[in-house]
Amino acid sequence: MRLPTRDNLPKRYKLIVFASISFVTLSSTIYLLWKHCAIGSCPAINQAQQSTQSWEEIVEGKNDSERAILASLEELNSSIEILHNIAPWSRHGKMAEKLLQTYEARKLILELVLKSSQKTTQAVTLAENQPLNTEITTQMQQLWQEAIALLEQLPAHSQWYPQVKEKIALYQQESLANEILTAALQAASIAQVRQSLAQSPDNWQLVQSTWETAIKRLEEIPPNTTAKEQGKELQPIWTEKLAGVRAQKQQEQLALGAYEQAIRWAEQAENAAAQNQWSKAIADWNNALNSLASIPVQSIQYNRTLSQKENFTQQLAEAKARLQLALKQEQAKLNLEQICVTETKICDYKIEDNSIKVILSSHYMMEVWQIELQARVDGNIDIQKELRKHISSVENALQHIRQNSGIPLEVYSWDGSLLVTYP
Repeated sequence: MRLPTRDNLPKRYKLIVFASISFVTLSSTIYLLWKHCAIGSCPAINQAQQSTQSWEEIVEGKNDSERAILASLEELNSSIEILHNIAPWSRHGKMAEKLLQTYEARKLILELVLKSSQKTTQAVTLAENQPLNTEITTQMQQLWQEAIALLEQLPAHSQWYPQVKEKIALYQQESLANEILTAALQAASIAQVRQSLAQSPDNWQLVQSTWETAIKRLEEIPPNTTAKEQGKELQPIWTEKLAGVRAQKQQEQLALGAYEQAIRWAEQAENAAAQNQWSKAIADWNNALNSLASIPVQSIQYNRTLSQKENFTQQLAEAKARLQLALKQEQAKLNLEQICVTETKICDYKIEDNSIKVILSSHYMMEVWQIELQARVDGNIDIQKELRKHISSVENALQHIRQNSGIPLEVYSWDGSLLVTYP
């Protein structure tokens, strides 16, 4: 069956089709006019005003969390979209325009507050999963400042401005606290560097003062701030470090005092040795070594003691040897006095470190020669025996001196001729 064309449609059918199209068009037009509040009531206004409750809760501080602000922003965006659909030339256009201005202003405020809140949240959580240092606190400081700057953009006539002023004051307190915390961390960092380089009690005193400054900065952080809580975690750690530094400083002071005292003992020992006061030199060298021995291995001064200990030990050994030699020389002198100085002076002597020289007097040698000669002439055997016994006793005494002193002994005649050697 062939479909009818427009030309061969019945007239009544054409009227029905036209009427239907006109009705649809009219219905659509009426709907659009109603939707855009051009005719009749405007339910879009009421629908747009439903965001007021969440805004009021935020303004009153009942719930100003980021989640609440995000929810309120979502409502505002929905209301703004609804209001944009209201025809500005309709009888509801002015109210819609007024509400749009209000909601756009609220949206701007909430966006600034949300961004500010997000900055503070980022600042608070920045150091949670990493060690706290000046780099972190500098970033935190920047975030606090950015949060304050965002809030300061809000108009002073805003309904929420009193609450914003409180937030600005709170954030400024947080910023100040963070600034002081940064200064404390900087002082602690300097203290650690100085501690690694400390070589003297004065250095350790400076390290101690720097740690004390760092801890004092922690104590200056305002209460009820994020930085204060972070400072509470650092304070016991730094206090323990300070106690260690104080102990180290005291140890270094005692070590330096002991080292300087050892040097003074050594100077006295050298002076005593220069005057051949070997007993005193030995006592002073011992005192010097004892002072060095009191310096703990952990002290920085300890490395300085190593070369000094070796030197002092050598000097002590030499002083002991010199004392032994001096005692032997003194004993040799006493023995030589008994031999050389009798009723008739037999000899002179000269005692040196490596030799003892005995010089027979010309008078003694002449007297012995004459007695020997006269006894031979007289044939007096007894005199000859006594004379040989005397000479033998002198020789034995000299040899005994050599053995006891350990010093080679040489006997010379009065004219300098070497007579005998006891090596």
